Amino acid sequence: MADLREDPIVARRVIIAPERGQRPQQFQRSWVVSSADDPFLEGNEAATPGEVFCDRPAGMVPDGPGWNVRVVPNRYPAVQPLDEWPADDAHPPTACGVHELIVECPHFESRFVRLGTRQITRVLDVYRLRLDALSRDSRLAAAV
Repeated sequence: MADLREDPIVARRVIIAPERGQRPQQFQRSWVVSSADDPFLEGNEAATPGEVFCDRPAGMVPDGPGWNVRVVPNRYPAVQPLDEWPADDAHPPTACGVHELIVECPHFESRFVRLGTRQITRVLDVYRLRLDALSRDSRLAAAV
């Protein structure tokens, strides 16, 4: 269960989300995988939760190859929508929301600036579209 707290050292709000500790390879400094094991590469779409948004050419199959930018729910979210918590829970979370992952390109690229102008424009458009959609979600007070 996520908890919103004040960090007394730097005077900012932080989310404490113990469930994120279940993520695989969370403490490895370098995560090197083969293309067959990388869930974010084109062709491995079944390894991620179903997409909530995708920039792809018309006529392409959802949750399949052929995309430019994909948005999927985070499998290990720091926050969850409050309406997903049981109404009789004695300790509802103090931090709730939507946690999505934007996959910026269908191939492995470690640096955003290497994507090229056209792909960077696509990625920024998807960020804008998702922020706009989430800002209209009545369950949320803000989209950040």
